[in-house]
Amino acid sequence: MFNELVVYPYRIQSAATIAASLICASGLLWAFNATYTKTIAVQGWIESESPPTRVYASIGGKVSSVFVAEGIQVDAGEELVMIEPVPDRQGNGEMSAAQVGNLDERLAILSNQHETEINLLESTIDALRLRSSQNSVSSGLLSEQLSLASEKVELSERNHSRVVDLVAQGVVPKASEDDSYRSLVDAKLAATQLKVQISQFAEDGSVLAEQITSTQNQIAQANLDYEERRKTLEYLRRAETAAIIVPVSAPHAGLVENLSVSEGGLIRRDDALLTLLRPDQSYRIRLFLPAAAAGLVETGQNVSIALHSYPYQTFGRMHAKIVDVSSVVSFRQELLDSPISSTGPGFLASAEILEPVVEQSKKRTLKSGMTLDAEVQTETRSVIGWLVGPVLELFQ
Repeated sequence: MFNELVVYPYRIQSAATIAASLICASGLLWAFNATYTKTIAVQGWIESESPPTRVYASIGGKVSSVFVAEGIQVDAGEELVMIEPVPDRQGNGEMSAAQVGNLDERLAILSNQHETEINLLESTIDALRLRSSQNSVSSGLLSEQLSLASEKVELSERNHSRVVDLVAQGVVPKASEDDSYRSLVDAKLAATQLKVQISQFAEDGSVLAEQITSTQNQIAQANLDYEERRKTLEYLRRAETAAIIVPVSAPHAGLVENLSVSEGGLIRRDDALLTLLRPDQSYRIRLFLPAAAAGLVETGQNVSIALHSYPYQTFGRMHAKIVDVSSVVSFRQELLDSPISSTGPGFLASAEILEPVVEQSKKRTLKSGMTLDAEVQTETRSVIGWLVGPVLELFQ
């Protein structure tokens, strides 16, 4: 009976060894498969890809009817608001001669302002095109120089190889090999510098092309706004006597936002009535990167977004990807128009939204100007990489 209670020490040691081996193997397996992501917390906001259209009151008066509400889709030319002009001092609802003369004056001022604006924008386009042409010429000259520099590099490589052989044969001294090597290095350095300059000119050319397109869009929008106001003023001018009801129509199809008037309210001329978002409106994310962290952010990195308007505990996080990082520093005064506040200089980055909706039952309605907190994933490595990496760097 007592023999059955005897525990053999070697069996206990063997079991402990097996258990320790299993634990070590599990730990190593976890370290090789588990990952750790390094992130940077930054602030940002939602920005529309194309600016929304603001609809203004063409005349001052009382809002007699409002046919739309926020979130309503409207067609081009659809009536949005009706405005009843304010009667003259006699209260008879008729325009006085002074009011009619005022309309003529406003038409002349509107035409002059539009002409001045268009001339300024066209001058801007001419200047941008001239810079673009000069940029192309400079880039072409540098490309020719790069071709010559590449030929010089090839000649220097062949010459250096020949000198090395002659030194090995004892025909020329060792100093000749050093001289040929320096010539080769100088040729490669000159070619590299030319490549950098050509790349910079290409980047400048892309920026100029974007500026030209943006200015052309401003001209098109200015023409649309001018035509809308001119038609309204001419319509009022033809109605020289009766205080008519003036409709405000949608300049294009879109979604109504920021409706700021109600029936019976009094408004002044050029007051903003509402904002129209185009049907194909898309959004992007703008991030403000502190100067200390900007060097770690690159295009292609993933971003986790938490909108302040939609708590992530309920709606989850949005996912985006960095598509552009500005190379020009932005200071505090340059960000006064943005919805966030900065305490120092930094850089602006743009991110493409990859997943705007988490669940069908929890849709987010994005609006330009919404603020957010973002985490930029700058690096993802395995746990074993984080542990062994510093040791390998020390040995290297």
